[in-house]
Amino acid sequence: MKKEVIVHVKGVITQKEMEDDAIEIYSVGNYFFKDGSHYLLYEESLADEEDTQIKNTIKINQDPTQIIMTKKGKYSSRMIFTEGHTDHSVYQTPFGGMSLNATTSKVDFSLTDEFIRIEMDYDLQINYADSSRNKILIEGKFL
Repeated sequence: MKKEVIVHVKGVITQKEMEDDAIEIYSVGNYFFKDGSHYLLYEESLADEEDTQIKNTIKINQDPTQIIMTKKGKYSSRMIFTEGHTDHSVYQTPFGGMSLNATTSKVDFSLTDEFIRIEMDYDLQINYADSSRNKILIEGKFL
């Protein structure tokens, strides 16, 4: 059964010798459960390119908890987050692709009658160079 949700994404990006960069996104999306996996779908606009929509699909597998985050649009990627593992992916931009390595230190998932909640901590390398430490909290409140 598909449920409409208000999606709230909060993230903090920490880079060496720089101030933390906080992001916050609100969107309306959908949640559904299919073939043993939970899905959260929503769209976001880029802050500096409001006419650019990115479609996000988050697939949550359990046992062990694994988050697969797919972004499609002008900027596209597919990242897999599993606690204690490093995943390699490619971030596609209009200017070409960049290699991403995400080493995940924390993945939490919870679901109630009122909301879905995903929390992830990971270190990111871009083109094999250390880039940032990232903390993301994604909450979907069912309407």
